[in-house]
Amino acid sequence: MLSKIGPIPLTEYIDCLNAKNFNRDMAVKYTKKIYDKDISDVAKLHIFLVNSNVYREFEKQNPISKTAIQALKTYNPREYFSHYTCRRFYKFFAFIDVGEFDQLTFLMTAEHIHHIYPLTYGGTNKLENLIYVSEFNHKLLHKNPLENIEKYDFQAIDYLWYLYSKKLPELISKYNLKLTFDKSSSFIKNQFKNCIEEEMKIFYDYIVALENNKQQKYY
Repeated sequence: MLSKIGPIPLTEYIDCLNAKNFNRDMAVKYTKKIYDKDISDVAKLHIFLVNSNVYREFEKQNPISKTAIQALKTYNPREYFSHYTCRRFYKFFAFIDVGEFDQLTFLMTAEHIHHIYPLTYGGTNKLENLIYVSEFNHKLLHKNPLENIEKYDFQAIDYLWYLYSKKLPELISKYNLKLTFDKSSSFIKNQFKNCIEEEMKIFYDYIVALENNKQQKYY
């Protein structure tokens, strides 16, 4: 039985999939693609996800306009993102049920739309490749040394979610943070940002080591 998916404990990873509004099929497909792990048995037992594919439901209720489809032929991906994708993503964000939380904007305000797999390396403007993040988290995600490899971009998102949502008590103890959770305190925010940045550096070192080991075995 699996105990971890990458460096994330399995139970926390399942919560991460729930937060993404994945159904069982999407969860299994995503984990196979991003982590090369089969969680089909785990999914049957533990994943209590939405019955529908949230992306497909949105597309069904909000078809792309003829003008936007035509623009695909004339605009490059970055131009299309600026003129059409941003507005569509905001509409999608309002469509999904995220409740009161957004784990990637804890103590910060979401203000950037991030391409998980960057356009520069072949990423797309599809909703599945976009996430709403704070400026701090946006910069942090772009520090990924393996940003050109799609699976590590998605793993970075998953791990950042894990830090904010599940590992917080451990971080408070590890870094001896004296948090009062006063959202107006810039000192507390900076303290918290520093520890998140350090943890992501550890994660980036981890995936680089994984990739190096894989290449050494190949050769």
